[in-house]
Amino acid sequence: MLRDSPPIRFGLVRVLVYIFGLCLPLSVHAKECEDQEFRERCHAGFGAYLDNDSLLFNQYKDEDRNYTMGLAFQWHGRWIRERGVAAPLYWIDSLRPLAAIAPDYASSGERYHSLRFGNVAFTPDHLNTRRPLHNDRPYASLLFLDTSAQAVDGAKLNAFTTEFSVGLLGLSISEHFQRWLHKKLQDSPDKPPYPPEGWDNQISDGGEPTARYTMRWQHAVVANDDFDLQLIGEGNIGYHTNLGAGAALRAGVIQSRWWQFNAMPIPQAAAIAGVDGRSGSGCSGAPRGRYELYGWAGSMARLWGYNVLLQGQFRDSKVTVDSSDIERIVYDYSAGVTAGVCAGHTWHRLNISYSRRAPEFDGPERRYHSWGGIYYSAAFEPGRR
Repeated sequence: MLRDSPPIRFGLVRVLVYIFGLCLPLSVHAKECEDQEFRERCHAGFGAYLDNDSLLFNQYKDEDRNYTMGLAFQWHGRWIRERGVAAPLYWIDSLRPLAAIAPDYASSGERYHSLRFGNVAFTPDHLNTRRPLHNDRPYASLLFLDTSAQAVDGAKLNAFTTEFSVGLLGLSISEHFQRWLHKKLQDSPDKPPYPPEGWDNQISDGGEPTARYTMRWQHAVVANDDFDLQLIGEGNIGYHTNLGAGAALRAGVIQSRWWQFNAMPIPQAAAIAGVDGRSGSGCSGAPRGRYELYGWAGSMARLWGYNVLLQGQFRDSKVTVDSSDIERIVYDYSAGVTAGVCAGHTWHRLNISYSRRAPEFDGPERRYHSWGGIYYSAAFEPGRR
C-alpha cells in the first residue's frame, strides 16, 4: 500500500524555512537554562560542515559521483534537552532492550547534547542522461534532523552516544544545488561537469519519511595533550542498518578533549555531541595557551545489513541496487589538519579533511570514491553564550 502512495512534494524554500523555524526559536536563551550548576552549558557552541568532491580540485571535473555532497549545521548545549527537543531520543533510550545495552554512567551521569540539521546527496557516475542507470548506484538524497546525547566516564576514558535521526528522502534540494554548482564549474555545454539529468530516478523521488537510531561507543587508549588514540564501536538501525568498528588518532598541540572528535561529522552516523562545559575548557583555562594545531586520521569498517540510499525504502524507486550486489563489508578512512584559536571567550576551529570510501556495491560500476571536507566549529567558554 505504501508503495502506491502519491509522491510528497516539498519546495526547497518551504522545507528550509520550516526546519529552521522549528530549531532556532528553541535555542533562544531561556531563564531556566542559566543555572550554572550543570556541567553542560545552556549554549555550548555550534558548527557548520561541508563535504564535496569538488573540494579535491580534481583536474578532471567529471568525478562527481557516489557521495557527492554533504552540508550540515549543528548546535550544542543543554537547551536541546530542556526545550524538549531530545525527548524522542530519551524515550527510545528508555526502551528495555536498549536501556539494558547502555552503560551505567549513561543513565546516572550528565549528558552532552547536540542538534544537527543537514542534507546529503549521492549520484551515479554518468550525469548527462535522463534514462535510469540500472548498473550503477541510484541518485539519492536525504534531508535530516539528528538529536544526540553523549555521556562520558572520564575516569575510565569511555564515552557513549545515542542518536535519533528523522529525515525525508527524495526531495529536490540536492538536484537544485548540484545543477547550480555544475553550471558555475562548466566551461562549455559539451564539457564536464555536466548538469545532472537523472534526478527523477532518485530513491523515493518526491519525498518519503525515514528514520535511524544509533548507539556509539568510544574508548581512549591514550589521551594526553600531544596525542590521543580512541577505539570506536557503532550500531545503527533504520535507513542505515549496520555494525561498525574503527579507530581515530590525533597528534600535535591539542586543547579539545578526545571524545569531542569525529573524523567524518556528516556521513558518519553519530554527530559530534560533546562540547565540554567544565572549567578548563574555555580560553582562560586552556592548559597550553590560546591555540591548537594537530593532524589526525581515522578509519571505520562496517558490516552492512541494509542501506536505504542504495536499496530503496517502502515506495517504489526506478533504480535500486539488488541485495545480492551490496558489499557487506565497507571501510572508509580520512585524514586532515585542525587549527584552532581562542578569541574573546570562544574557541574557533577549522578542520580540512580528505576522505575515501571503498566500493559499496558490486558490478561494472564498482569503484572507490573520495571527497574533501571543510568544517568550522565554535565552542563557548563556560558562563558565556
